Amino acid sequence: MLHCMAVFVLLTAVTAAPAPAPSSTLSGSPAAGPDASVPTIPANAGGPVAAPSSFSGPTCVFTLIGTSKTVGSPAAAPSVTASSVGSGSTSGLLTTANISCTGGTISVTGGTAFRSFSSSFKGVTFSEDANTPETSLLLAGQTLNVVNSVFQGLSTGANGTLSLQNTSASFYNTSFQQTNGSFAGAIFATPNSAVSVMNSSFTNNIGGQAGAIYMGDQSLLTVTNSFFEGNSASQGGAIAVTGATRVQIEESEFYDNSAKNGGGVYMMGCGSSSVVGNYFEGNAASVSGGAIYQQNCTGNNVGNEYYDNYGQNGGAFWLNSVSGAQIYGDVFVNNTAKNGTGGIEMNTVDGSVSQCKFNSNKGAKGAALYESNSQVAVTSCSFVSNRATGSGGAVYRTSSGGDLTGAVFTANSANTSGGVIYDAQCVLRRHCIRKASVEWSALKRNQQATPVEYM
Repeated sequence: MLHCMAVFVLLTAVTAAPAPAPSSTLSGSPAAGPDASVPTIPANAGGPVAAPSSFSGPTCVFTLIGTSKTVGSPAAAPSVTASSVGSGSTSGLLTTANISCTGGTISVTGGTAFRSFSSSFKGVTFSEDANTPETSLLLAGQTLNVVNSVFQGLSTGANGTLSLQNTSASFYNTSFQQTNGSFAGAIFATPNSAVSVMNSSFTNNIGGQAGAIYMGDQSLLTVTNSFFEGNSASQGGAIAVTGATRVQIEESEFYDNSAKNGGGVYMMGCGSSSVVGNYFEGNAASVSGGAIYQQNCTGNNVGNEYYDNYGQNGGAFWLNSVSGAQIYGDVFVNNTAKNGTGGIEMNTVDGSVSQCKFNSNKGAKGAALYESNSQVAVTSCSFVSNRATGSGGAVYRTSSGGDLTGAVFTANSANTSGGVIYDAQCVLRRHCIRKASVEWSALKRNQQATPVEYM
C-alpha cells in the first residue's frame, strides 16, 4: 500500500504544467524484441506476393457471374443469420459459368444452375446434384489452384459459394464480389482442409457466420497480401475461424467489414494464430472486437495497424481466455468502444504487450487498454491523448497482474477517475508501475486530473 502511494505522489508532481507536443520516443529501457516464436514482418511488406513458380496439382480459372446485387451495410453490424441470406432465389441467377483447368482434372459437384454451362468446362469432371443449391460448388478430396478467377453476384443457400471438404486449395489473384451463402459468403472450408489466399480480394460478401471465409474442424488457413472490404456476417465480418489448427494472416487490409463479434476477423478455439503486418480501418462489431475477436486461440500479433474501428467492447481488439498472447509493435489510433476499451480488451489473458502505440482512442473503461483477471506485462508502450468516459484515461486494470514498464503517458484523460491509470489491484502488488513517464493528463479544467487511482 505504501509503495503504490509513493508512486502516486511522484506521478502527481509531474503534472504541474501542460506537456509539450508528444514525442514518439519512448522513455525507460526499450523492450527486448519478441520471442523467437513471434514472426517478424515479411521482407515483402507493402508489395504483392509473387506467384509461385510452380503449382502443386491442377491450376484452374473460374469465371462465375450471377445477377445478385446484395450489398452489406458496413456502417453497423447487421442482423445476419443463416436463414436470412443465401436463399438461392432468382436474385442470384447464374449468367456466366466457365471452369478451365490445366495440369490435371478436378471433380466438382454443383447445382442445376450449371446444367447449361458444364459441357464447356475443361479439365473438370462435373456432377450435377439436385440437392446442391443452384449456384454453389462443392469440392471434396481435391487438390487445386484457383488463379485469375472471378466469383461475382452469386446468391446460394449452401454453406458457401465454394464449399471445400478435405481439400487443399490455393487462391491467387482471385476476386469474390457480392456473393452470399448461408454460412460463408465466399469460401467455406471444413473438415481437414487447407486454404491459401494470396493477392486476392473479397468485397461486399455476406454470410450467416463469416462474410468472406470460414475455416473450421482442423483446417489450415493462410492469407497473404489480400483485401477485404464491406463484408458482413454474424461472427467474423471478413474471416471466421473455429476449431482450425492454424491461422496465419499477413500483409492484408480490412476496411469497413462488420459483424456481431469480430468485425474484421473472428477466431475461436484455434490451435495457433499469427496476425502480422495487417491494416484494419473502419471495421465494426455490435458486441465485441471491432477489428479482431480472439477466444481460446493462442497467438502472436505483430506490426498491425488499427484505425477508426468500433465495438461495444474492444473497439479494435478483444481477447478472452487466451494463453501466451504476444502483441508487439501494433499501432492503435482513434478506435472507439461504448462500454469497454477502444484499444485492446483482455479478459483472462496471459502474455505481453510491447512497443505498441495508443493514440486518441476512446472508451468507457481504459480508453487504450483494459485488463480483467489477466497477467499481462506491458513494456515500452506510448499512450497519447486517449480519453475514457468512465475511469482509466489510458489503462484500466481489475484483478490483474503483470508490470507496466517503460511507458510514456501524454495528455490522457478520464471523466470519472484515474486520468492515466485505474488499477483496482496494484495495492496488492509491489513494483507494479516502473520507469513510467506521465505528463499532463487533464485536457479540460473539469476533467479528472488525478493520474493514477488505486482502489
